[in-house]
Amino acid sequence: MVHRFFLTRMEFSEGAQASLRAFLYVSNMLALLETRKTRMEEVGKRRFDEYWTAHQSEKKVLESEKQSLTEQIAALNAEIAAIPPKDDGYAKMVELQKKAENLASEKKALGLLKLKEKKAVQLQIDSTNNEIAPIQARINAAIEEVQKRIAPLQSRIEAIDTELTRPR
Repeated sequence: MVHRFFLTRMEFSEGAQASLRAFLYVSNMLALLETRKTRMEEVGKRRFDEYWTAHQSEKKVLESEKQSLTEQIAALNAEIAAIPPKDDGYAKMVELQKKAENLASEKKALGLLKLKEKKAVQLQIDSTNNEIAPIQARINAAIEEVQKRIAPLQSRIEAIDTELTRPR
């Protein structure tokens, strides 16, 4: 036997009706808040656009300053890239690094029982690395010096970006 149920009239308990009213109220409030949020965003965007339309010269000055700072940073980054080869010991450092790599390969190729030979090779590797360290330190110091000049430029770019995107 097949049962068919037809709802002719919906009846809810008082608790269910209260829950439904609360749900509808919250839904309406969320929709209202979403509408207000959208309206506020539109007003904010309009005010932002109006401000920069009225202050075009200031915007151009900030944008050109930002472009100039970006170019300066690019030049300093190029200077950083050129520091290692420019250093007088760079070629020697590269040669010593290759020597250390070859010695490490030689040490790895030695058998398990050749401890004395491994120890001798390790001493050569350590000696080579000790020769590399002062050259690398000079290069790193030169790079850090240039990076110190980049930091204030980047902070000024951030300040300009903040000014250009600040709500009006």
